[in-house]
Amino acid sequence: MKELDLLLERFLEQGFENLSADQLTRFEALLASPDQDLVDWIGGGTRPPSADLADIVRCIRLNVGLAAGETPSHDPAPTPGRIRIPVRNCDSR
Repeated sequence: MKELDLLLERFLEQGFENLSADQLTRFEALLASPDQDLVDWIGGGTRPPSADLADIVRCIRLNVGLAAGETPSHDPAPTPGRIRIPVRNCDSR
């Protein structure tokens, strides 16, 4: 799925390097999920089944510029003037 690939690519460029060990474990678990689930979760259509997956999805959404309730556009390029929150600030635990 091209849109998913673009969103994950943007996350890898903008936030992946700041993942903690716990966040990296959650990210690896997330990638084991079916693509359609990833699209639904990252796109904001549904919530992941576990708190750990929900946390890393929230971090991805913040780093790719998706605010709560927003869905990704077909052009995942950064919006000029949008503030990007680094992953290291996403850990709610």
